[in-house]
Amino acid sequence: MPLIVLILVLGLWFAFGSALVTIANWFWGEDAAPWEWVVLHYYPNRHDLIVGERIEGFVSVEECPRAALTLAASNNDPGLRRGDYECGVQELEKLGDVSVYRLPVR
Repeated sequence: MPLIVLILVLGLWFAFGSALVTIANWFWGEDAAPWEWVVLHYYPNRHDLIVGERIEGFVSVEECPRAALTLAASNNDPGLRRGDYECGVQELEKLGDVSVYRLPVR
């Protein structure tokens, strides 16, 4: 009987809860879990965050800042003196133009 209750509770957790997000927070608190992706938001002008570029598909947090620095260098901004960036792990929801991530990284 306790095994059936445990299976039922776990099934409900996976069906209606955020089991994958919870597991990712437990084991990959500072990086992307194997089933997650990292998104780079690059802004050429740190004072105008409306103009920017979104690049998806990174598999680890380490790749994202390197890509931001490469993109900045290609825009004549080595070292990100004028621009800025933000990385986000696993987009959870989108509120208009704003994305909410499981783990925002700078």
